Amino acid sequence: RLASSAGIAAIAQISLIYNDALNLYQLYSKCIHTLVDQHGAHIIKQQRVHMMRSVKREILRMVQTFFLKSVGPNHETNTALARKFIPPLLQPVLADYQTNVADARVPEVLDVLTVIVSKLSDGISREIPQVFEMVFSCTLDMIKGDFQSYPDHRVKFYELLAAVNAKCFHSLFLLQPAHMQLYVDSLLFALKHEHPQVADLGLKTLYDFLEKVLSLPADQYTAFFSRYYRTILLDILVVLTDTLHKSGIKRQVQILHMLIRTVEMGKLGEMVTQQLVCEFLAGWLRQSFDTVSDTQAESFVLNLFNKCDQPQAFMQNVRDLLVFVREYGGDDPVWEAERAEARTVAAKKEEQRRMQVPGLVPVHDRPGNDDEML
Repeated sequence: RLASSAGIAAIAQISLIYNDALNLYQLYSKCIHTLVDQHGAHIIKQQRVHMMRSVKREILRMVQTFFLKSVGPNHETNTALARKFIPPLLQPVLADYQTNVADARVPEVLDVLTVIVSKLSDGISREIPQVFEMVFSCTLDMIKGDFQSYPDHRVKFYELLAAVNAKCFHSLFLLQPAHMQLYVDSLLFALKHEHPQVADLGLKTLYDFLEKVLSLPADQYTAFFSRYYRTILLDILVVLTDTLHKSGIKRQVQILHMLIRTVEMGKLGEMVTQQLVCEFLAGWLRQSFDTVSDTQAESFVLNLFNKCDQPQAFMQNVRDLLVFVREYGGDDPVWEAERAEARTVAAKKEEQRRMQVPGLVPVHDRPGNDDEML
């Protein structure tokens, strides 16, 4: 209550009890560890353990409220708060979370980390690798087996990932490659949830993350997409074409559009080319849906690139395919006509691109050259 009402004015009082509160947290953590080792995980349901976990939760809520109410626009004050209160907190709390059995981990730890990341931003950036090391993998192990277990941890985990992306984006590139792989895989795993809150949060975080990646220097985003482009593209196609995630179609198409547009603009160079993506998409469609013919697959893929500078037309192209794969099958004269038109448009766009490069197209081959000679 004091932290909630007084905010930064309560710093003197919080300072007096802060270390004692963390020592109590650590003491109860050790007691729970000992009981679990002696009696098994079922002991967590007993009243005495429940009371100790409740005390741990209250300590975490106090810390969370203090940071929530105390951190303001003053950078120097925020830096001083981070230096004074973060180091004593992380080691006992994160170590306890990491070493505990899954059922004994309190989700409020993730809440505290989310608030700290959201409020302190750069002040906590250097600690992000430690947070990932001690919290990320063990939480992911709890939730990756299905889409329902540990619902509180699940939602709070993705809120933490969103906060890190929003406030400490550059710290993600300080992570070890294995942890960056886990971060991307976790976002893609979120897309497959049927729980709307988790799926929507995952879609938004992935979209924002990819936007920020594309704002990095070319060598950095090229290196990133050379490793993850096909994985992200494939998972977006999977959730887009199934029947379980219709509510997220707008954001799914936006991510697909971003991926296609990036290649169409040539940003990824020879690492990920338009031809490679076209072949991959057409092959995947033919293998995944018996109702999609070669003609339909080629028409759809060509139109993704032809219409990527027209978001509404791009969306309609995707919708048309989704309707078709769910309701129809086989060849259709309409798709043959569309393929022919898509090939013509693609050829014109390629010709325009070549014309913009000096010396690439001989003068006598340029359109209109005959009229000029006359």
